[in-house]
Amino acid sequence: MEIGFTVASGAGGNGVSGLMPTLKALTIDPAIFYVGDPVGTVIGAIGHRQPRSALTIYQGDGSFAIDGDGNLTVGEEPTETGEVSVTIEETLPEAANSPRRTTLFLTILAPVLPSLDFSFPRNSQYIGQVI
Repeated sequence: MEIGFTVASGAGGNGVSGLMPTLKALTIDPAIFYVGDPVGTVIGAIGHRQPRSALTIYQGDGSFAIDGDGNLTVGEEPTETGEVSVTIEETLPEAANSPRRTTLFLTILAPVLPSLDFSFPRNSQYIGQVI
């Protein structure tokens, strides 16, 4: 984990002098999820977060949420594929640049349907049958 700091000369507006943490652009990995993912599904871990900072969805419409572990989760079940974005606000009172907003871009993919491999003899019994 990389932590940034800003050197403050004298007391700042927040009454803190010396080293002040600096909030960095947040990241998410992976940045994909699927049509039909249920509410609460973890999309990915939010990275580059400062310890003890608070994360909130900025002006969200309920499509996303942040769980107690700092993961971005599905807030409403996605119904269409495509590109979406979500803006997350990180707040840390002692940080030089708090609050800081980061917009993350995500991709919603079609669900991956399982398939049968008929090259295996044990699956050949299903050829021509509706499963």
